[in-house]
Amino acid sequence: MIRTSSILALLAAGSLAAPAPAAPLPWSQRMADSLLARNEASGLNAAREVIWNYEVGATHRALEQVYLSTGDVKYANYTRDALGRTVDMDGTPIAYWEKRSEELDSVRPGQVLLFLTERAEGVEDKDRERFAGAAGVLREQ
Repeated sequence: MIRTSSILALLAAGSLAAPAPAAPLPWSQRMADSLLARNEASGLNAAREVIWNYEVGATHRALEQVYLSTGDVKYANYTRDALGRTVDMDGTPIAYWEKRSEELDSVRPGQVLLFLTERAEGVEDKDRERFAGAAGVLREQ
């Protein structure tokens, strides 16, 4: 009888000491982490050429939302670095973007430029000005 109660006491103590499993991350955060790990939203294609299109804008807009919901600055930093490659130092979008283009898809990344200008942490003032300049150029479209 003593042996049974000792075993039960040890089992009970062991179950109390075990840490509870961590809650799984939300799917939005899992997908964002997957994008970052694979560098899928770098703003560069396989030939290492800069991409500026609707998909890039939508992807970075999603990363913006994950940043706002989690407060984890790694999502804003990734977006800052990726879109930072697409804007010249004087604040104009890179040369392949045509201002007179009839295509509105190229404007989508501009929404993320506004986020980087106004709400993202870790963006230096000179970069905020650069992103604001690029957003202004896109607004003229």
